[in-house]
Amino acid sequence: MLFLGIDAGTQGVRAAVVSPSGDMAAESAYAYPVLNLAREPDRYEQSPLDWWDGLRRVVRDCVAKLPRPEEIAAVSLCGTSGTVLALDEAGEPLGNAILYNDLRSAGKAGEIGPRAPGLEARLGYRIGASFSLPRMVWYREEAPEVWDRCRVILHQADYLLWRLTGEQVTDHTNALKSGYDVLAGEWPRELEDRLGLDRRKLPRVLACGETIGKILPKVAEELGLSPNTWVAAGSTDAYAAVLAAGAVGPGDRVSVLGTTLVCKAVSETRALDPSGAGYPYPMPEGRWLAGGATNLGGRGVGELADGDYKGLDAQAERLLPTGVRCYPLYGRGERFPFSDPGAEPFFRGSIFGGRLYPALMEGVAYGERLCYERLEELGCALGPVVKATGGASRSTVWLKIRASVLNTPMVVPETLTAALGCAMMAAAGELGGLGNAARSMSRVKLEVDPDPALVGPYEELYRKFREECRVEYGI
Repeated sequence: MLFLGIDAGTQGVRAAVVSPSGDMAAESAYAYPVLNLAREPDRYEQSPLDWWDGLRRVVRDCVAKLPRPEEIAAVSLCGTSGTVLALDEAGEPLGNAILYNDLRSAGKAGEIGPRAPGLEARLGYRIGASFSLPRMVWYREEAPEVWDRCRVILHQADYLLWRLTGEQVTDHTNALKSGYDVLAGEWPRELEDRLGLDRRKLPRVLACGETIGKILPKVAEELGLSPNTWVAAGSTDAYAAVLAAGAVGPGDRVSVLGTTLVCKAVSETRALDPSGAGYPYPMPEGRWLAGGATNLGGRGVGELADGDYKGLDAQAERLLPTGVRCYPLYGRGERFPFSDPGAEPFFRGSIFGGRLYPALMEGVAYGERLCYERLEELGCALGPVVKATGGASRSTVWLKIRASVLNTPMVVPETLTAALGCAMMAAAGELGGLGNAARSMSRVKLEVDPDPALVGPYEELYRKFREECRVEYGI
């Protein structure tokens, strides 16, 4: 028996076929030919047909690598949080999808609180510019020609599940950013009464890993899968990455470091952030996932490296610590551990002599520590290690920096792709629940301990960094 997980993001699609014990049977990846179809500034769009084409390619590639593809018992997938598209009565897209970082609806986000008093307080978070709810409001108010023809608004993962099953559903993690009330289990009336959104245009909400049904026979034939393959509800990509790290127990914490940095912790209670910067997701076995996504990450480091990570890592290691303190935002605005759409990056100290590259890695590590300190302030009990996943966790130098700044061991799972988390959701029905699937299928590849020679200097540098954050951002 095998399980297929598919991670559809903003850069491309990845697939992983995994056994119940976590053995990787096949993998595949495909990069989209065009990453942004929008022509106006600050707008980001993609064609959902490109997503589907990418899914077809990676699934077929995986199937071709398997001696018995009919052993794939179930499939699930994840997509980018906050990305939405409108479908007509026939299920056809009414134009391109609007991506999570598209700014056309940013003004709508700030209007939701005053227009729907009490909604954000009940939901437990503040509606941000990267959320999908402001985009739905934008469709209705600024693109009525689309809204009037719209039958349903779906997220990226939802659309691909619709193509696989013919069912228009979403999940708790994607629905959360669309204003879904997780505790009440319903789309709030305020969405219709105060924001003018017809709730009939919003999909049915399932738990992550909950069975939707069997794959459509024609789609199964197209992809090379058995018509008996089950399809399970998916999640956002960050949630799938947390699962891939095996973080389902109380106190488990995960840093997903790729293009951006996501810091999460599993809590026994629903830790709410009064500032609205973080937001809790339901987890298996009645727990909650607290934390959020920053605008820090590996994008700037990757552009500087230009593919030569090994060479720059070797040079960077000799310069640690650099003495530079920075909050290296990629552009303007921050979402977590504090919310400030006007936040600008700052640098203190010399970045010359090869110091810029390691300084950027240190800056992300300082931001990571800030995130976990914020989670502790919210009442989250943090475990003794950080599970480090995401593509940037392939850099052992960066892992050493992060471990030393946090003074906490970094544990790297054997598989870094969120597609593994999707395979866990696919396996939930067979393995006795999502928690059991995550524990069974996750493996540790590497543990990096703090460097005793760096812990003390980084503690002093972090103290200065923390004061500079207070001056710059008022936190």
